[in-house]
Amino acid sequence: MLMTKSRPDSTAITTNATVLGNWTIGLRKFGQKLLAATQRIYRELHIADLGSGRPFYCRRAEMQAADIMTTNVITVDPETEVREIARLLLKNRISAVPVVDAGQHVLGIVSEGDLMRRAESDTNKRHSWWLEAIFSNQDRSKEYIKTHGRKASDVMTRDPIDVTEDTPLYEIAELLEKNHIKRVPVTRDGQLVGIVSRANVLHGLAATKAESPRPSSTDDQTIREKLLHALSEEAGLDTALINVIVNKGVVQFWGLASSRAQIKAAQIAAENTPGVKSIENHLGQVPPEVSPY
Repeated sequence: MLMTKSRPDSTAITTNATVLGNWTIGLRKFGQKLLAATQRIYRELHIADLGSGRPFYCRRAEMQAADIMTTNVITVDPETEVREIARLLLKNRISAVPVVDAGQHVLGIVSEGDLMRRAESDTNKRHSWWLEAIFSNQDRSKEYIKTHGRKASDVMTRDPIDVTEDTPLYEIAELLEKNHIKRVPVTRDGQLVGIVSRANVLHGLAATKAESPRPSSTDDQTIREKLLHALSEEAGLDTALINVIVNKGVVQFWGLASSRAQIKAAQIAAENTPGVKSIENHLGQVPPEVSPY
């Protein structure tokens, strides 16, 4: 006896469409409430309303990307295997890596999110038949590449938004907020020189005083550059895991160190750097039992 696969009737299709419509309306309302709550928090922090079109740093010191970016950026090339990228993320306790060519030009970014839906771990998305009908064959092909591709060039998010070293802190924060991204590469003449994450932005805001309307000075940038060099080249710290903020000669350390000795070494490096007025050491120690494998 010939068996045929039955399909839902028009009533079922209409019901599914209604459910999807109600879900979309509910999600929109939730987004509006979330935006209102975010704006309220910004106002409480003396930051202007996002909807007003004004910079939301509200006369705070205009720190720039060069003042807060991570300079020792871990990168991969387009041919790097997905498994190797996952290993790098775990080993270095980071959430994304830029993909660069031989000239250090940014081609894309591979984040944890790009690796979450993989066929080999049985985490690739499974759509219902009516969503399958909505998606074009081209969309399905792109998703297949994303979930089954084996190289960085297959799974990366292409043409990421980037900033330059002199991009103000408030502009970076707005980019992250409006585009729902967690980090932006910093480029000079198209080449990668650093990366700014949400954490870097928060560190910059924490170091910025409301009564300081002037831009970050060249002296602060010089102190930061000398200190980063001392940390990586002399004290043996991994500056990919540490962020250094300098504001009016006040140094702030944020991030993770492998030992108490490294935390102390960072403190001493700052004490020995000319121009440093005070030090706020917020470095945490990674527990010895924590392993990236």
